[in-house]
Amino acid sequence: MAAWLFFGALALALLFWLVAALRASPYTVVQSLAFFVDFLLTRLLWSADAPACLPIPAGQGVVIVSNHRSSVDPFFVQLSARRPVHWMVADEYCRHPFFGPFLRFTQSIPTRRGGADMASTKLAIRLVREGGAVGMFPEGRINMTDAPMLPVRPGAVLVALRARAVILPCWIEGSPYDRVPWSPFFMAAQVRVRFGHPIDLSDHFPPCEIAKP
Repeated sequence: MAAWLFFGALALALLFWLVAALRASPYTVVQSLAFFVDFLLTRLLWSADAPACLPIPAGQGVVIVSNHRSSVDPFFVQLSARRPVHWMVADEYCRHPFFGPFLRFTQSIPTRRGGADMASTKLAIRLVREGGAVGMFPEGRINMTDAPMLPVRPGAVLVALRARAVILPCWIEGSPYDRVPWSPFFMAAQVRVRFGHPIDLSDHFPPCEIAKP
């Protein structure tokens, strides 16, 4: 009887701890489960070394820009984010029968590759203005060359300026990838994630818009 009481009390204590942790978490219950899977993959399969948190206060809008070596690069940034990051992802992946549901679940922002996609840009600006985090890969595609980075596009600067937010640079080293998006899940790796100092663009912010009567 004493053993049953002990294990019952232990289970109850764990339940209370879990409820308290979920209430304090910036994620929903389902998002917390997804983050747990992310944690297992990045720490165990890919041995990720990442900072414990971002150098940005929670609730402050930020545009995260990163180099892009693998389809799972967002997984590594999420380790440190401790809040949902809305990644701008090519529209064809968001409509893919396999990847699409996952990308919609993670609240990714579908964007067209060619030309300016004002709808996705406006959504990104709104999310950052509201204190959210938007992730962008300025190279526009996975870099499979020997060059450190491909030529970058100016979209991240536009979003940060219009949202009146900082840009947080990120560098990911050692991301696993072998030509197809699902290949990293069958590869071991040693990944290192580092964030730079936030880039303050306040000297270049556009004038505040004055509401018309």
